[in-house]
Amino acid sequence: DCPYDSDNDIDEDDICGDVDECPNDPDNDIDNDGYCSDEEIFGCTEEGALNYDPIASENDDSCYYTITLDIELHEGANLVSFSALPESWDIPTFTSPILNSVEGIITEGSASSNDEGSWIGSNLTLNPANGYWFIMNETNNVIFEGYPIGTDFVYNLHMGANLISFPVEGSYLLEEALPEELHGIIYEIITEEGAAYYENGNWIGFDYLEGGKGYWLKSTEEVSFSFNVEYEYLASHYMHAADKNRHLMNYEYIPSSEQAFYFIENIEGASNGDWIVAYNGNTIAGTEKWNDTVEAIDVMGKNGYEYRASYCLNDDVPTFKLYKTNTGQLVNLYTYDSINPWISNSISKLGTLTTTNPAIPTEFAVSSIYPNPFNPTTTIDISIPHNMHLSLKVIDIQGRVVETIIEKDYMAGNYSIRYDGSSLSSGIYFVQLKSPTQVQYSKMILLK
Repeated sequence: DCPYDSDNDIDEDDICGDVDECPNDPDNDIDNDGYCSDEEIFGCTEEGALNYDPIASENDDSCYYTITLDIELHEGANLVSFSALPESWDIPTFTSPILNSVEGIITEGSASSNDEGSWIGSNLTLNPANGYWFIMNETNNVIFEGYPIGTDFVYNLHMGANLISFPVEGSYLLEEALPEELHGIIYEIITEEGAAYYENGNWIGFDYLEGGKGYWLKSTEEVSFSFNVEYEYLASHYMHAADKNRHLMNYEYIPSSEQAFYFIENIEGASNGDWIVAYNGNTIAGTEKWNDTVEAIDVMGKNGYEYRASYCLNDDVPTFKLYKTNTGQLVNLYTYDSINPWISNSISKLGTLTTTNPAIPTEFAVSSIYPNPFNPTTTIDISIPHNMHLSLKVIDIQGRVVETIIEKDYMAGNYSIRYDGSSLSSGIYFVQLKSPTQVQYSKMILLK
């Protein structure tokens, strides 16, 4: 009889509950929604508002429809997106407060440039679906009020790389925000200073998708989807900026809109808190802190701006060094396999790096003679673990030197030396490899 009365009883006056249950209701009764029928509830009653309150019975003029975004843009290239946009989407209007700080804006397939205060190019209107590279000549903030894109925004991806936005503020787990049926169809995701790839049912790399960032999504096919996110108004002030703790003092670089990522599984000789430094020639092209886990270091590429002229171009091969935080020492890093050439927006796996050059042998030796027997030429492979003065001679079976092949200083390494025995008679000979402290002999047979 009285569903909202804990005692389920009817009082003497035939009213559910206590006589003072609804003091502002002349009938003193409770409606089916559990609220006193004639009691006023103040709040936002306008359904289109961000803070709409379905329970409110009286509008208290608190409704709002826009949010304020405050996005910090650092010097160089910033890969951003907007979870809200103002009424005017044209770039000249949008960038007018920061006009002297922004040099250009790039998105997938188009770009625009600030030419002494006038915008030129093929991209003059913002699109809520797109991510954007803002190229800045100094740090500045873009601040504006805008209407949220919303949780149900639909993205249409083509096969290959798509530069898209993220539709809401806040951080969301990648594996949950991306619809489950797209895991593997979308196989790589790249953002500024971060990357993730899908392998064996798991995402490897960064864990979260964040409002304010732009993302390259690589897809194996055409798909349409919405992110699994629910819009919640978290704050009226939102800030996005590169994590400055990710940059090593005295090894700074200016971020570029052209990047490639190299995933490093392990570094022999590294400790937590050391840094990986990427180079293109003598130019620093990226840094990343090492924390004993798989790390992706982004290596900058040339994008047409003068101060990035020494960054990587397609098919350049970057090199890597390890900065030892405890000692300040910078040591070379080597890989047991080859390093993939730099390609813009690519992801490569380096496996294990080491501070010991695997190309430098550990033994002093004639490692092989091939072919053997030979007629009349053969190749003699030698291994030298240290820089040294070296001689390589051919000795006959009586122990006489019949030919000196080399006599000079050599750097540590592996060498292949071609030998022509045309001047010798058939027979058994010995190759003598000699340093100031060691000597090695290997037999070879000449058959004519």
